[in-house]
Amino acid sequence: MELSPKQQINELIKNNQNILIVSHKKLGGDALGAMLALEKVLAKLEKNVSIISSENIDKLYDYLPGLDKIKSDILGTRDLIIRLDTDKTPLEKLSYNQEERFVNVVISPKKGKINQSDIEFIQGNFKFDLIFVLDTPDVEKIDKVYDQETELFFETPIINIDHHAGNEYFGTVNLVDLTATSTCEILVSVIESFGTGHFDEDVATCLLTGIIADTESYKNINTTPKSLTISAQMLAAGARQQEIISNLYK
Repeated sequence: MELSPKQQINELIKNNQNILIVSHKKLGGDALGAMLALEKVLAKLEKNVSIISSENIDKLYDYLPGLDKIKSDILGTRDLIIRLDTDKTPLEKLSYNQEERFVNVVISPKKGKINQSDIEFIQGNFKFDLIFVLDTPDVEKIDKVYDQETELFFETPIINIDHHAGNEYFGTVNLVDLTATSTCEILVSVIESFGTGHFDEDVATCLLTGIIADTESYKNINTTPKSLTISAQMLAAGARQQEIISNLYK
């Protein structure tokens, strides 16, 4: 039997350790809330998580817990590997030393000499095993990290979670619910599938931020009984509703 998208997400998380979370350009409350909530939950699952947004974030959202976890670019994405065939050129030793701002890698052959043509420079594997792309209908709208590290997105499994009509289902796994008010609303059920105990005050506040932002505090026509029920669930988990309302609307 084919696994559901939530089951596939669980399998990918279980089998991978280093996870990247990105969203679209010009982040709003839904994308930010979803990214930060997911990071907190994955950290509880003892995963190594990075959140990337290359653009400045509106000070409106300074209250969101964990905002400092969002970095502007990916550091150390891949190793540079220096390759030498030791069958062809047996080594006496391999060492390195540093001269001011330079690092010298010293390769000493057992006999003869090593020519530059004997050395190959190659890129190592990407340091991410899995990518979440949240609240983003197509790859052209992904944060510009996609343009900077396009190869990473082609070589790494992508989980695409979104609620927008026109989503292009670009992920390895696509969880797209057009009836949901927000990506945060969808993410609540995803987090529930991880097991119990993941909704603390901070996670609930991030998720409720997304729902309130995308329904304009329940004034939009897209507000549904489900979105109200999930909002009540987040309040019961400790979401700081007045803090959200105060920052977004007052």
